[in-house]
Amino acid sequence: MPLHLNSIINDSQNSDLLAWFFQHGMDEYDSVFITDDKKYLHIQRSLVDMISSETIGRLIYTIKFNHERKALEVLDLDIVMDNSNGSLIRFIRLRAGSSDSNEYYEIETVGEEQHLEIETVNRHTEPKEILGTERKVYVSLFPFELSVYEDINAFNKWAGFSNPIESGKSGIKVHGLSERFCMPGGITNPNKKEDESYSFVVGMVKSFNDVAIQFGEYRLSFVLAKVDTALGLVPVAMGRDVFDLSKLKVGCIVAMNADVKVDVSEPSVFKRTK
Repeated sequence: MPLHLNSIINDSQNSDLLAWFFQHGMDEYDSVFITDDKKYLHIQRSLVDMISSETIGRLIYTIKFNHERKALEVLDLDIVMDNSNGSLIRFIRLRAGSSDSNEYYEIETVGEEQHLEIETVNRHTEPKEILGTERKVYVSLFPFELSVYEDINAFNKWAGFSNPIESGKSGIKVHGLSERFCMPGGITNPNKKEDESYSFVVGMVKSFNDVAIQFGEYRLSFVLAKVDTALGLVPVAMGRDVFDLSKLKVGCIVAMNADVKVDVSEPSVFKRTK
């Protein structure tokens, strides 16, 4: 159940909040998709910002029809932020931990060919195999570690590039990492588990707003930023109580270990119910 609420609140395992998602959240869905074989469905509930009254994301349930028991089984629950900027990616390798609840992939960005680890959302809207394909997807980032830097020079100083570093004996000097640098998560973390999928992403903040979403009696307030990354301009959800955002401003650099959610669906495949 990759909600990743730890990006926006410190109490992400609040049992009452989690109970609300399953006892009441499903009753408020406003769009649905059902597979042709009637085996799976995705239902979505729009997330409305209580401050601006604008829709900023979706709560998504993945459900399986158990025809033998004549019952519906909830396989997965996701939150994604709305993103109208599609990212063109290539699916390279299916990762450990994948199932009909969720699939995890190593992917590369088409053009820049930067590699990341991602998790899919609304996977059953696409009936065909996606491994080895290129497709436009819609990305949102949910960091669990994040730091803010004044500019790329400040970030590179932290990363150990105070001075140019010669690459081997090539005579070529590396001056630092790009403002759009990314890599699969855990490359420098020997304790990362095989079935964990996340990425290290650097990007420049282009805009941000304080937002709030309501789940029953629970109001979750956080910052929703638009960040220019290797995946293009993507929304990043980050809580002021979770991260030190005192230096956050337009033009600053954020570097994060993040869960990269890739929505493979097109809005047109969903049927509106409200």
